[in-house]
Amino acid sequence: MATVDRPRPPLGEALEAARQAAGLSQNEAASRAGVTSGTWGTAVRGGRQIKGMGFDQITPKPDTVAKMAVAVGLNVKHALRLAGYTPTDLSPTVDRRQIKYDLSFIPDDQLNAEVRRREQRKQAEGGDTPKP
Repeated sequence: MATVDRPRPPLGEALEAARQAAGLSQNEAASRAGVTSGTWGTAVRGGRQIKGMGFDQITPKPDTVAKMAVAVGLNVKHALRLAGYTPTDLSPTVDRRQIKYDLSFIPDDQLNAEVRRREQRKQAEGGDTPKP
């Protein structure tokens, strides 16, 4: 069976661009992420070619996506979105301090409503009074 050139999935494109911008080899990026170079390559390609069976599409688990993104300086929330996940899909063991949340895609009215809700909750719990 002939190998077919496939376009990279959006996550693969972003990981490769970030890896190259960081000046890392695939092996270095994989090592930083704590995955094998085979896992890195599979994520970038969006799957693997299985002899006699065709192409098997594979999307890494959310925690793996996060580790890979951190390894190359890619925004984790963006990488998760590209893979079809959200930060809520991450396991509780992921160190969330490494995740830089990009809130630019959330409409201002939703962000403001969340800030007001948190201020009201804090006030109800006896915390500071909300700002006018």
